[in-house]
Amino acid sequence: MSGLICLHVKGDEYAAMYFKKRYEEQEFYERMKKDGVESEQLTVDGLYVEVAIKRFGAVDDKFLDFVTDTFIDYDNAKTEDFFIVYDK
Repeated sequence: MSGLICLHVKGDEYAAMYFKKRYEEQEFYERMKKDGVESEQLTVDGLYVEVAIKRFGAVDDKFLDFVTDTFIDYDNAKTEDFFIVYDK
């Protein structure tokens, strides 16, 4: 993996969960890229949601798995989470 791109999603309680339920992350990223925006605010089922594209350098898949498994709390991830996306 040469670089990591993700959508950072946060907002009202359960914002990330509702975002994932309503949108396909890769398609959302492609639309943001096409529109030339790095962040967007929207309402999903009455909840305020912020979506931002975050870009990082090379990240080892094993490290990413470690961080996700060790530091991401399941309940907190319903409100704030990240979704890995790819440039096509």
